[in-house]
Amino acid sequence: IQLNHLVQRQDFDNATKALIRELEGGLPPDDGGKSFEYKTEGTKDIKDLRTELRQSLVPILNQDIKNKETGVVARISGTGLNKISSEKALNKSLENGFTKEEHFKVGADIKALFENARLGETYADKKGSADIKAMHRYFAEININGKKAQVKITLKESMQQGHRIYSLELGELNPLP
Repeated sequence: IQLNHLVQRQDFDNATKALIRELEGGLPPDDGGKSFEYKTEGTKDIKDLRTELRQSLVPILNQDIKNKETGVVARISGTGLNKISSEKALNKSLENGFTKEEHFKVGADIKALFENARLGETYADKKGSADIKAMHRYFAEININGKKAQVKITLKESMQQGHRIYSLELGELNPLP
C-alpha cells in the first residue's frame, strides 16, 4: 500500500500525515530547519508599525501559503492582518516580555514563519462557532534581538473559507507541545 494514499484518510492526525510525507520524501529531513533571526532598532509609533505591517502583508493577502510539515495550505485575509496588529495580540507579546517593535517585525514575516512552523495542537473553537471545524496552533522558534522566542501562529479551519491565519503572538521559548 502506498503511504501517500494513507495521507488522504480522515482518521490520521496531522503529525502522522507529516511523518508519512517525510517518509515518502516529500519533506527534507529535520536538520533544524531555517534559522529565523530578527533585529529591531529604536522605537516607533504604533500607527507607523501597523502601516509598515500592512505594507509588508498586502502583497500576500489571500494567497496560498503552504506549511512544509503538514502540507496545510492557509491564507491570510484582511481580518487576519488586523488580528495580528490588534491590541489583544500585541498585548500578549508585551506580557511575554517582547516590545511592540519586535511583535510587528515578526508579524511582517508571517509567510516564511508559517511555511516552516511545526503543528503543536489542534482544538475545537472555544466560541463554538458552527462554521469553524477546528483551530490549529503552529509554533516556530526564532531569535530576536538576541532573545530566543517562540512564535505562536493560530489558524482557523472553517467550512466556508478553509484554513485562515488568524493570529500571531510572541512567547518565551518553551518545549513544543
